[in-house]
Amino acid sequence: VYVADTKNDRVQEFISGNNQGTTVVGINGYAFYPLAQPTAITMDEQGYLLVADQWNRRIIRCISSMCRCEI
Repeated sequence: VYVADTKNDRVQEFISGNNQGTTVVGINGYAFYPLAQPTAITMDEQGYLLVADQWNRRIIRCISSMCRCEI
């Protein structure tokens, strides 16, 4: 499960059975990509994670397995 952690400017992934999340997009994530209050996320049918980055006024597309982000 992916969670947009708005107050901490990151997207975290939670694995079933684990209550600790891992930052996948954000300053300490696999994709070092500065976010400013991400508000929504979804994954498309090709496996791209789409992040609505509210204060930067953009949507970021990230390949979740490689975490390369594109604007």
